[in-house]
Amino acid sequence: AVGQLHHDAAYKALIAAFTGIRIDYLFFEARQAVRGPGTANCYVMVESGPAPQSLCEAINSYIMGMGNHGHGDDLLCMPIPEQPEALTVTVHAVDEAGKERRAALAVEVESRIRCAFRQNTAHDMTKTLPQSRFSFSRLSDELHAALPDLKSVEFHRTEDIVSLLALPVLENLQIVPGEA
Repeated sequence: AVGQLHHDAAYKALIAAFTGIRIDYLFFEARQAVRGPGTANCYVMVESGPAPQSLCEAINSYIMGMGNHGHGDDLLCMPIPEQPEALTVTVHAVDEAGKERRAALAVEVESRIRCAFRQNTAHDMTKTLPQSRFSFSRLSDELHAALPDLKSVEFHRTEDIVSLLALPVLENLQIVPGEA
């Protein structure tokens, strides 16, 4: 087990040094011997989501060209798989907000949710990650802290998003205006 962790750290360091990708954006699937004994997959993401295939191919060439062969034999880098999520959100504005402020609030809420799902970098939001829990209560707190015209926000799901070896991404986002 210690050797496997060492290999993960060594390859994370090699990939990060070559690409500039944060090491916490590299996820290994090694212990299952995905292509046979001594094989591993490294799933790669970047700030905006799954890594481009061309970047993964460059990483693979770099590792093989250095004489490194992954976890003993074979390491293959590929984009992190996506976990599509549909989300409907009802936005309630404060009572004194007029029509223009309500419309602007809906745009801001949408932009911030899209940021949390890595579709823009316009805001400082907690973002989705593989192998984690995306908390809608945390998202609600961040929306309330940033948007004084927000009275209430309702997410039309009953549970947080729990991801395994995949990155939650928005398949569909619908913003619904709340009752006045």
